[in-house]
Amino acid sequence: MRLLIVEDDWDGRELLAELFRRADWAVTAVATIDSAMTELRAGGFDVVITDENLAGRSGCSMLRAAEVEGLLGRVGRLVYTANSGRLEVPPGTRVLQKPVAVRVLLGAASAAVTAARLEGTLPTSTNGSRGDANLRP
Repeated sequence: MRLLIVEDDWDGRELLAELFRRADWAVTAVATIDSAMTELRAGGFDVVITDENLAGRSGCSMLRAAEVEGLLGRVGRLVYTANSGRLEVPPGTRVLQKPVAVRVLLGAASAAVTAARLEGTLPTSTNGSRGDANLRP
């Protein structure tokens, strides 16, 4: 499966990329929203994992912009964050709270791919605050 990681912290980006590569995922890892949008326009991803707190904009705002451009189709979407406040989560996006266990992260990515392929998007929460799968390790 093909994964796009959007993380502006070098160490975090490299750690995530290595974890997924060891699990046999094809990984593209970028540091900026502009680079992420370029990669999404090229297509071919099964899932996008983005940090919420990126330089200049949020991961959620990047996902909304990609959705408006029609770039996400049946692409799974995960946002991971240390922010415990309310997020404006786009429809079909799952939220993972940092810190997150490796097995939970890998499982959430696989589940996002499966759900996106079957349904087109993932359900959001009924309270509108976060995706319905706020996973904690």
